[in-house]
Amino acid sequence: MDLNSLGKRLIEARKKKFLTQLQAADLVGINERSLQGHELNEHRPGNNTIDRYVRIYECNKEYLLTGKGKFSLNNNKKDGEIRGDKRVGEGFRSVRSITGEYSVSPYGEASDGLRDIFNSGEQVLISAIQANIRAFQVAAHREHQNAQQSQKIKDLEEKCDEFKKRLEYLERKLEDNPPHDHKEEPTKQKVM
Repeated sequence: MDLNSLGKRLIEARKKKFLTQLQAADLVGINERSLQGHELNEHRPGNNTIDRYVRIYECNKEYLLTGKGKFSLNNNKKDGEIRGDKRVGEGFRSVRSITGEYSVSPYGEASDGLRDIFNSGEQVLISAIQANIRAFQVAAHREHQNAQQSQKIKDLEEKCDEFKKRLEYLERKLEDNPPHDHKEEPTKQKVM
């Protein structure tokens, strides 16, 4: 087995499932550093770990190990077609972990729900979703502007505090050293 190619194929398989290294490591049942080591060819995964990669990534074990054969276990499906409870190529809605439980990505679930609505052609629902997205964008923009204004106010308050401290310092200095009265005493005129 070519270890360098194995790392590249592991990365390829993970990216085809739209998983981060942390997500993939959790699903495979290893820590993120171990997964990185496998992908960077620092060490070879054990047979049980390879089997879990195959199951999670839904790929052909022979392809994963040798690069021969086809990548997918079910190559006759195209992106968007349904395989079980998932669409091919859309990332993961739910993936069965090694314990047999399903792990659900909230982002994957939300995007799957939106995709289902847009694919349904229900114009009322689509319009409602679009209006909500616009409202969210406006609210997010407003929140951003408020945060910027709050920061400007905080900066101005800090400057005012600095001026107050400087003024208090100058007042104390004046109290300690009052200014002299610079009135000139009348000079005596010389009598000639």
